[in-house]
Amino acid sequence: MSIFQGSEDLQLDESFQNLEEDEAEEDQKRRNKELHDLLTNAFDDLMDDDDDISTLNSTCRSPAMIEGDTGRPANMQHQPLPNDLKKDIGGESSDFRVAIVSPQVSDHYQYCFRNSPYEDSNQQYRKAEYGSMEQLEVLYEVRVREVQRLSQQLEELKEQAAHEKDQLYRRFALAQAEKEHVTQQHSQSAKNLVLSKEKVLELEKEVDTLRLNLANVQQSNLKLTGELDAGRMSVKDLEQKVSLLERSSVASKDTLLRGMQERYEKEILTLRNQIESITAKLSAKDIECEGLQQRLTDLSRTHEALLVEKTDTINQLMANLEESQRQCQKLIANIDNGKTAAEKEQLEKDVQKLQTELNTVRSDLQHYEVLAQSGLLGAEDSDSFRMDSKPQPSNDENIRLRDQLQRCLAGLCMKREQIMKLKAQLLDRDKVIKKMREQEAAYLVQTDNFKKDAEGLLEQLHKYRTAEGSSKDMLKLQSQVAELQSELTVVKADRYRLEGELVILRQASMGEKLRAIDQHSKEYIEWHDKAIARVRQEGNEQIEMLNADFSIQLREAQKECDEVKQLYIEMCNTKECEQKAKKELANLLDLQTEQLKKTQVELETERKKLAELSAVQESVAEVENLKQALNTEKEKVRSLEVDLEAARERDHRYTATVTEEIERAKMEALQELQLSSKQTHPAIVDRACSPVREFKAEGEELSRAVATLEAQHHRQLEQVKQESVRCLANELATCEARHQQQLEQAEEQYSHNLATFRGLIDNKTQEVEVLKQAMLAERDKLRAKHESGHVMEELTARTKEVEQLKDQLDSYDKEWQARLSAETSKWQARLAEHQQDVESERDRMAEAIAGWAEELQTVRKQHQELEIKSLELQNKYQAAKKTARRYKLWADGKERHIQQEWQRITVGFQNAFEVLHAKAEAALTSTESDNCDVKRLEKQIQELQDKLVIAHPTESS
Repeated sequence: MSIFQGSEDLQLDESFQNLEEDEAEEDQKRRNKELHDLLTNAFDDLMDDDDDISTLNSTCRSPAMIEGDTGRPANMQHQPLPNDLKKDIGGESSDFRVAIVSPQVSDHYQYCFRNSPYEDSNQQYRKAEYGSMEQLEVLYEVRVREVQRLSQQLEELKEQAAHEKDQLYRRFALAQAEKEHVTQQHSQSAKNLVLSKEKVLELEKEVDTLRLNLANVQQSNLKLTGELDAGRMSVKDLEQKVSLLERSSVASKDTLLRGMQERYEKEILTLRNQIESITAKLSAKDIECEGLQQRLTDLSRTHEALLVEKTDTINQLMANLEESQRQCQKLIANIDNGKTAAEKEQLEKDVQKLQTELNTVRSDLQHYEVLAQSGLLGAEDSDSFRMDSKPQPSNDENIRLRDQLQRCLAGLCMKREQIMKLKAQLLDRDKVIKKMREQEAAYLVQTDNFKKDAEGLLEQLHKYRTAEGSSKDMLKLQSQVAELQSELTVVKADRYRLEGELVILRQASMGEKLRAIDQHSKEYIEWHDKAIARVRQEGNEQIEMLNADFSIQLREAQKECDEVKQLYIEMCNTKECEQKAKKELANLLDLQTEQLKKTQVELETERKKLAELSAVQESVAEVENLKQALNTEKEKVRSLEVDLEAARERDHRYTATVTEEIERAKMEALQELQLSSKQTHPAIVDRACSPVREFKAEGEELSRAVATLEAQHHRQLEQVKQESVRCLANELATCEARHQQQLEQAEEQYSHNLATFRGLIDNKTQEVEVLKQAMLAERDKLRAKHESGHVMEELTARTKEVEQLKDQLDSYDKEWQARLSAETSKWQARLAEHQQDVESERDRMAEAIAGWAEELQTVRKQHQELEIKSLELQNKYQAAKKTARRYKLWADGKERHIQQEWQRITVGFQNAFEVLHAKAEAALTSTESDNCDVKRLEKQIQELQDKLVIAHPTESS
């Protein structure tokens, strides 16, 4: 509802009209929306407060009146006012302002407003006389209520802002905590990266050593291949000799065999003599080595005992030094006693004794070093010890011992030079200590003189007090005495300070001596450790020469490390960007955590790769096992070749015997046939001779086939040898496969040859049966044609002979089959033995490889421990150098400071004595009776000055 709309005419002053129009034009745009909301809320409250205004509004807004007066429909009563009241929140003005219709009003109402029959709202406002006091009071109350409401809203907003501020602070604290956590994770990842780099460097070192080991292994393989080639050449020579022997006649064979046997026996005798001499030498050398080892153990025990004794003596000397230092401190504290000089002399004597003991200890240590470094060490401690070294004559040990002696002598010279330098330094320090002692004695004498002079002056003052009684002179003398006493206290303080500095210098000198002793012992220990490390390093180099295939994988690991570094740099860049953008902290923290997880995954992959590297070592061991298996297979092939040659010789012998018997039988049969039926049966003879001839031709063909098979076998063996030599250098796995194939081929050929031989024997037996049948047929024919008894007897004889031949052939066949079965059983037994040997050798190699792996691990651990110890010793050595330099600088500064203090004290004493002299002259001029006293005082002053002059040049010198 609105109170500013009605049908009655309202009259307003024209003076207000102009002002309202101007203000409406000025504030029309600025406060439209704000006052629209305020007035809609405010005038709802006025409906209950003002009854007159409500009645006025009801009469003005009734639909009946609108329809009666204007003739417009009743729904036009809901038309909003085009102009709303405008009120000033700040309280500057209380006028009504006209506003434009809010943009939230619909188009229909805007159309009705434009085409309304009513007068202009401004005119109605002017006519309504709303500028009265009542309306202004109402508006004032409305404003007060609005101000209260706005103040409440402001308080609520302040509370909300404070709450939001607290929440933001909490979020900020959480973000900072997360940021710190992320930085800690970042530092931890950096540490992990550094550790991974160190591990990578260690792996690189191991790979380098493994490469060296692989190069040495390759060299040894080349040597072995050369030896294999030489052995093969010798085998070929022997085969050629054997073939020559086979070709030569029996007599020449016997002579050659006898000559070979004699040569062989001579060579065996010479070799036996050489072996006996070498074994004797070896036994002597073993005895010498055992004696040297025993001597070395005894020397090591004595060395340990000497070290223990020397440490005990050094500890005792240290305790004695500490006690002497304590006594010196006590003596310095009680320096006023008269026994200080004698005690100092005793202390000097003790120091000299300790120095002599130290010199003896050093000489003993040098003597022990000479004993330890003389050539009494074992062969493992020399630098010339190498696993791949060739055997040398017995003079090698003497040469090695001489080299070790020369090295030891050079080391002793170096140690002596160092000891001479240390002795020179100790002498310099002793000279400095002597100078300081002389200065101390001079200071003590001066202090005693000063005490005596002060006592004399005090006595004179007492005399002056009793004689004169003048208060002024007494005061002057008292002031002089006080000054002298203060100067005496200063001198005493300087003396105590100088004594303390002397004590410090003595302690420093003793500390330097002890440090020199410790350094000498450390150097000896370092030398001993280096010798052991050298021996272990040589062993490590010889052991680690078997693992060189890690280079490629390590390069890949390096590449991965570089990628990790790049990822780390990118992560750092992203973190910097994230620190700049505070609003996106949560997302960036998630990204960082993901990147850290990625780095952890990559580190785990690196660990897996390291495990794979360890697996590669096992593959190297398997390769070695394969090499050994290949060597065993080669030996098997050689044995098979020997057996094949023996079988061939047997076959040759057997075929020769068979052919000889067949020829004999043929010759006998031919002779008998020629004698019996030369004229009557030529066709039968020809028929009987034809199968014999065929049998002979087949035997020749058989021998030719055997020769061709042997040639093929030789060729195949040569091919196998060449292929094995080539494959040994290139690929072991392929060589094994080929070797196995060749073995299978050789076995197949052997079985094929056996089958062919058996087939030939079967063919021969069939031919014999055919001959038998032919002979029987001929016999029948002869019986039919010639029924005479003589022919029948001959035929029966011939049949018997044929049956005998058949029996002989059967017996030969049985013997051949028995021999073949025996040989096959032998071959099977040999194969089983070879397989057992191969399995046993594989087990041995597996055990040896496991032992080598354990030794490798132990050696690596020892190597790491030695490296750590060497680093610690280097750090200690550098720290000792730094302390020595600092001590030198401190000693130089201390000497300068002492000289400056001495000069200052002398100048102060001279000035004080001059002042005293002036005062004494001024005091003694008053009376003539005291001239004698003045002269005496002058003499004393002159004596003091002379003493000072005497003491000053001693200091300057």
